[in-house]
Amino acid sequence: MTTKPIGVFQNDAPPYAPIHRIEIAEANWSWFSNQADADRGFDMIDALCDNATMVYAETLGGMYSQYIYTPPAKALTIHCRIVNATTRDAEGVLNISEYPSDIVDRDTTPLPFIDEYTVGQPHVLAVQRATSEGPRSRGQLYWKAA
Repeated sequence: MTTKPIGVFQNDAPPYAPIHRIEIAEANWSWFSNQADADRGFDMIDALCDNATMVYAETLGGMYSQYIYTPPAKALTIHCRIVNATTRDAEGVLNISEYPSDIVDRDTTPLPFIDEYTVGQPHVLAVQRATSEGPRSRGQLYWKAA
């Protein structure tokens, strides 16, 4: 369930400046979860995709390297994780990158304009093509009505 990631902050200081901690933006709370919820999301993604691997987001660099995990976050196993995987549709292979915690959250609360079910309606996880960039395009997971 999407909640404030306890003990996680973002460093918004410019490079080489002292760390300046800010709260994680509420819009990004669904990117963070404890290990149990991340594992649940991973299992959902892994059931639909091939070659699924879950990594700590900061291993990918960029904005993810700005997250600061304090001892309370570590004790609660709260972390931003990403699952990278592949799957296929009629046009070929699709690369998938999803936050496992977001997939879990969206299983009960649909994301507007992405998920295609209403609260309480039976639904299944599906994949749709997001881009057509040659042999390995981007795909997106979404919940659709069953």
